[in-house]
Amino acid sequence: MKVYARYFTENNINYRRNTLLQFGNCWNLIGSIILINPGSAKPISENKLDDSVLTEISKLTGLNRPDDWREFNSDPTMGWINRIFNNSYINEGKQLNGVIQLFNLFNLRDADLSSALKTYKESDSIHLFSTDDDIKQCGDKPVYFGWGNTGKSKDVNFKILRQKAEYIFDCLKSNNRYLLPEFDENSFYHPRYIQMSSKRPNVQALLNNFSENTNTHIASEYSNVFLPSKNQISISEIQETIQLLQSDSTLIGEYGLNEISEKNSDKIRMTFNGIEDDILELTITSKEKGYIGIRGFKKTNNDFNSGLKHQEKYITVLRELNFVERNTWLGSLNTNELGDGSKISVEEIVKNIFLCLNEFRTELTKEQ
Repeated sequence: MKVYARYFTENNINYRRNTLLQFGNCWNLIGSIILINPGSAKPISENKLDDSVLTEISKLTGLNRPDDWREFNSDPTMGWINRIFNNSYINEGKQLNGVIQLFNLFNLRDADLSSALKTYKESDSIHLFSTDDDIKQCGDKPVYFGWGNTGKSKDVNFKILRQKAEYIFDCLKSNNRYLLPEFDENSFYHPRYIQMSSKRPNVQALLNNFSENTNTHIASEYSNVFLPSKNQISISEIQETIQLLQSDSTLIGEYGLNEISEKNSDKIRMTFNGIEDDILELTITSKEKGYIGIRGFKKTNNDFNSGLKHQEKYITVLRELNFVERNTWLGSLNTNELGDGSKISVEEIVKNIFLCLNEFRTELTKEQ
């Protein structure tokens, strides 16, 4: 896979737009995907692209801005996008040969979405959000909508993103028949959640619908094929997760566990180092079918999370994993929120939480 994107600075704000994922040597359009924001990835070098590559990009996109385009390294999300489009989550898959366009609701380059949204209020740039021209560029090829819970959020802080997401949805839904008619009926799973949960019946139904451009597949078709219908966290799963976190030093990295406590035999709490000086608490319980939750460890003025330096980043990461912000939790996940017939894998979900946090730590280090 080769990755190209427009990368430029305007009024001291960095943007990444019109990302192209090229598979093989072909420049024909395979389809498009729309996510939230581009994160903090930087170009491989500041060198301009070869004229031959710029010519192909101009033919595909209609954009003739040779000074903007750069080549990037691929990242895990781009690999998951490949798997969505090549069908390897639902069968043996196929080799792609062509280009997938990657757009974002929000184009400001910042790994911390909340920080980026604060910056946008100080700018009136036309580059901040995806435009009608971006929408037209999708043409009649398939478009995967992957903005997750963030793009659907009714939180006032994300109001602008929901507005943009609804507008794009209304413009493109007629060609993408895998979508349900009403915006809020759709899940819009982020590729990270797809990677984590690809065998769950609700995800299998979505992936098969996307592949066939229909909305006829439902979760119950796959509940007996991939996973048992029992939907509950067991104490043994909690114990297995603890063993994983204690034994896998590459997973934990600098997020070492500080303390593990057991309460009433059906609940485990673990405190661990977050980003920089933050300390977080992870709770897993099997009570009433069970849930997983993360919040700050230190309570200040009856609020567990107000003292966290990177509070909004944790919320964004957890939203990508389909957690919901509620009550005292930065994010929590109940077993009944995983879809009909799906069986929660505590170990898998907890592993993904730590992987996400490690990714952000790496991005933060590069920025510094």
